[in-house]
Amino acid sequence: MRSHINDLQTEIQSLKERWKLYPRVLRDVSVMDLSTSVLGQKISMPVCVAATAMQRMAHPDGETATARACQAMGTGMMLSSWATSSIEEVAEAAPGGLRWLQLYVYKDREVTKSLVKRAERAGYKGIFVTVDTPFLGRRIDDVRNKFRLPPHLR
Repeated sequence: MRSHINDLQTEIQSLKERWKLYPRVLRDVSVMDLSTSVLGQKISMPVCVAATAMQRMAHPDGETATARACQAMGTGMMLSSWATSSIEEVAEAAPGGLRWLQLYVYKDREVTKSLVKRAERAGYKGIFVTVDTPFLGRRIDDVRNKFRLPPHLR
């Protein structure tokens, strides 16, 4: 499951060149605490699940399964605006979980307002606005494969 926009090129290589990881070996790791906080919310580890669209294409429970897993692991999840589970379904699946909503600002501002209000009512702790997608990129793989969302996920 991979897809990129436009010409399939990314900037990952330049990131690899700028960041180096230095292993620390032969250290006492019998007592580890990876917990931290994000926007004032405590999480068990410095890893959260980023917005990932259309998860029911990969698993029948989709985003609700991800929400349950994040709650069980004590970490956060960002729900995609293009999720195949509703804001409310995800909240019901993991009522004690830390959830944020990834939000596109739609031309119809009422749609945007509605999503924000629904997330707030469902207990989401934050909204992350996506600003780098003023229009959809041409996804070469989707064009080549004539991708359409399956009818049962629309």
